[in-house]
Order: sequence, then structure tokens, then C-alpha cells
Amino acid sequence: MSARNLVLTRGHVIVIIMISLGIFWTVSGIPWLFNLPLNETFVITFSNLGVFAAFLIMSTWAYLNYQFSSRKRTQLISILSIVANSIAIGIRIIDLRNAPAKYYGLAKVDGKWVPITDPIAAFFVLTGIATLLLSLFLVNRELKRLPEYVYPRRLKTINDVAFWLLVSAYILNFISLNLPSGFPLLIQTFSLASRLLVLASLSFYFTELLHNPLFITSIGGTGRHLIKKGVIGWGLIVFGNMGPQFSNVSEAWKVMLQLDQRTIMLNASALLIAAGLGDSFREYEYIIPFQGVNSRIVSVCYSFRHYDPTCIDKRLENRVPVVFGLFIPLTLMRMVSHILRVEKVIAKYRALHPTMQELSRNDVLEEMAVAILDAII
Repeated sequence: MSARNLVLTRGHVIVIIMISLGIFWTVSGIPWLFNLPLNETFVITFSNLGVFAAFLIMSTWAYLNYQFSSRKRTQLISILSIVANSIAIGIRIIDLRNAPAKYYGLAKVDGKWVPITDPIAAFFVLTGIATLLLSLFLVNRELKRLPEYVYPRRLKTINDVAFWLLVSAYILNFISLNLPSGFPLLIQTFSLASRLLVLASLSFYFTELLHNPLFITSIGGTGRHLIKKGVIGWGLIVFGNMGPQFSNVSEAWKVMLQLDQRTIMLNASALLIAAGLGDSFREYEYIIPFQGVNSRIVSVCYSFRHYDPTCIDKRLENRVPVVFGLFIPLTLMRMVSHILRVEKVIAKYRALHPTMQELSRNDVLEEMAVAILDAII
């Protein structure tokens, strides 16, 4: 494995932190759930830290939903979840001065620890949980609408399992927080079960996210995963001695969409014609549909002339018309916001590889595709 593949993205770091917080929250409940003979101050402090970890998980999760979704409704619900969870944390902090807890914390009943939840605190806890679950549901619905090759069915199944595990966990957790203090054993059982279910849900969710190129791209800030997996393709079209043709095209993308030679040649001609031929050929960015496939794909292109010493058409003076295209599913075009940066990236690679023979190498084109995608998203 190359050193580049070992580098952690922001997405990976977020996943690691969230899983770690989930484990800490689960462990923080053990002292009071099992009534271990420990110092009371330690039990309360450890529990409080665990609760803060839980709210941090929910707030971060809501923020991820806000970042991931393009829909205003989902973003608004995610913000409401962050606000509600922040208020719940504030109530917990206020109650740190009270011994035993008055609004939201732990207290001993008949020698056993039980959680105390004031109706106001319960309202904000419930609101934070409900809005988080709703935002997750809406994000999952967006994901399910994506084409199979963009978001595979197995990831959708993992997402569904994780969601319903989380729903079950929060139902049990809310019940445990609002049961009468006279049922300590039932409270402890429900609370422990909810923690284990949350940890299982986190594991499923973030296992899915680590294999979800959309998440890694939107949070991690790199398009390499989308290129490598063939979700987004690239191609270099040249008007050479044999007419319009793909000098090179992303193999992973070609296999993913099962493209035949006729479709490839059709689009090679269409992309060059869109840039103009002869004296009308221009160097500029443009966007047109990719034709002849079932999926709706947009070609983000830049046309230019490049030096080719093998060119036999003397009118071109060894500077052949070229188009480089990124082929992006229409559903992902919301990520593209800086198309004018394409020219700058291509200019850099043209300077490094001054002939067509150098520029059209597979490794060079793939690196250029990743650089362009990172620049425009």
C-alpha cells in the first residue's frame, strides 16, 4: 500500500473520534449502572463526562447531516438538533452545582444510582434526539435516491440497520430517563441496553461512511475516492491523425458504466464539436451532457491546444485540439462550485508535460483528474 493511501482524511478522523466518544459514553455508565463501590464524586464526574460525550456525538452527527445534505429542510432540522443538544448540555452544566442533581443528573435512591430528569431537561433531550433522528432519516432518503453505482445497495442496507438500531437505542434511553425512581433495576437495564445499541449503531454507521466515497469527499475534502471507485470518470479527447478520439479514459469508470466503444466514440466527437473545430476552436470551460448511458451524467470540460510532434496535419502546426473532461453524475453536481479553477490546474499539468505523449499517460491524467475535482468542489 502506498504512503498516500495511508494518509487520514478529515472524514476518517471524524469517524475515529465519534467511535471513541461512543465507547467512552458506554463505559462511563458502568460505575452507576452496576453500583460499583467507588467514590461518589468519581461516579458523578465520570457520568457527567460521558453525558457530555453523548451530546457531542449527537451535535457532531447533526452537523455532518447539515454538511452532507443539500436540502434546506434537512439543514434546518440539523441546526435545531444542535441547538437543542447545546441547551441540554447547558442544563447539565448548571446542575453540576447541585448535590444531588435537581434538573438533570444522578442521584441515589435506596442505595442505587438513578438518573434524574426534570421535564424541561427532558423536553430538550427529546427534541435533540428527535431532530437528529429526523435529519438522519432525511439524509438516508437522499442517499437511497442515488444511482446504484454511486451508492451501492449494500451500503444502503447497512445504513438502514444502523438507523433502526439508533431509533431503538434512543427510545430505550428516553424511557430510562423518565421512569419513576422507584424502579432502579429497570432504569439500569434500559440505560445499559440503550448504550450498547448506540455503540452498535455507531459502528455500523461509520463502517458504512468509511466506504462511502460521497462522505469522504464532502467531509474529507478529496475526490480521489470517487475517481478510484469509478463514480466519477475522466477522459482526454484529441483531434489527432485519426480524427476525434479518446486518447485515454478512466478504466474504473468505463467498467462501472459498462461503456461500449460506440458510446465512447460518440461522446469524443460531441465533446470536441462543442469546443469548436478548425478556426472556431476555443480554449474555455464548458458543461454538456454525456450521451448514450442510462445514468444522467454531466461532462465538465476544458478545451485547449497541446503540442503533438506526431501530428501530420500541417495546418495545426503540431498543436492539436484537445478536450479534457470530468464525467460527474448529475446528482453530485451540487458539490461543484468552482468550475473556473479547471483552467489553472490543467495549465500546471500542461507545463509539466509539454507533449501529448507525456500528458496522455494514464497516471498523469488520473492525477490531473483528482487535482481538478479537488479544486472545483
